[in-house]
Amino acid sequence: MTAEVMKGTGVGAYLAVVIETNNVSVARLPLGLFVVSVFMSYAMGSTLGTVVLTIPIDAEVVVNIDPWFPIHVIGTVFAGCVFGERTSPLSDTTLMSSIGSQVDSFDHIVTQMPYAVITSVASILGYLVLGFTQSTPAGLITALITLAILVVVAMRYYKSRPDDGSDYAKVETFSPSTANA
Repeated sequence: MTAEVMKGTGVGAYLAVVIETNNVSVARLPLGLFVVSVFMSYAMGSTLGTVVLTIPIDAEVVVNIDPWFPIHVIGTVFAGCVFGERTSPLSDTTLMSSIGSQVDSFDHIVTQMPYAVITSVASILGYLVLGFTQSTPAGLITALITLAILVVVAMRYYKSRPDDGSDYAKVETFSPSTANA
């Protein structure tokens, strides 16, 4: 139903006309939609809520501009939504995970940030290559090579740091004897 309402408003067709009349490069479209999805998902704290709102509009924009891109757009929107939701303090998964593990939600976000940033940087470079070459294998290979390089760099960085335990949140252990006191 949401898709029908969004399509009925003509927002996607309007945005396609705006993009074309302002000479926005189609090659930047996957990256632009990724960034918009990140911000929307971060603000909402919901992956699926953002997907429901953006996919109908984004698909219509892309079909009106370049029919080759729809499957890639869906991928970029999902990736942006997941990144935004994983790093959002409003996310239900962040709140439930931090409550369940008795850790401050900010500390939980900080522990997820390296993983989220590494994968999003690899995705961004892959989307840029995909957009400029319109080659799915080239975009995928770029993203995978970037991911491998960033993982190696991160492993070396974290291995070289002294582990004194100061980075970890202090968690009180649960004891049945203190719970009933």
